[in-house]
Amino acid sequence: MFMIQASMNKLKVVRKKLAEQGVHVVDTILPDYVLTVRDPRQYLPSELTSSLIIKQSKENEAYTRILKDAGIVERMLGDAPDQFAFGTPVVVTGGEYKGFNGHVAQNEAKTCVVEVEVWGKVISASIRHTDLKVRETPFR
Repeated sequence: MFMIQASMNKLKVVRKKLAEQGVHVVDTILPDYVLTVRDPRQYLPSELTSSLIIKQSKENEAYTRILKDAGIVERMLGDAPDQFAFGTPVVVTGGEYKGFNGHVAQNEAKTCVVEVEVWGKVISASIRHTDLKVRETPFR
């Protein structure tokens, strides 16, 4: 597991670049830190990595065990259902956005971040897997 430390603005760029490469990033309660399972240096430009603090945690370190016990490691390793891959068209079947369409932006253990089309605007919302259904789309 790798911990990345940087300013919030730099972490926005890091998240975007890693997401483009299919690398899952988990936020922490500290705004200047994120976690990832893969070594981010192989996915980021060297100009960016030189301005980051990247540390690899060892299996026997205390915070690694805490993260495992909290289920964060499993979430990072892709314990989420495959049916909700990035870009999958979905319809919301429950909750406050019931009946609206959207696309999966991020898939996590129990929820998906979905870009939902609400009255002409696109918003990002965290929605439980149980409240989503894959939307059938015709071939064009």
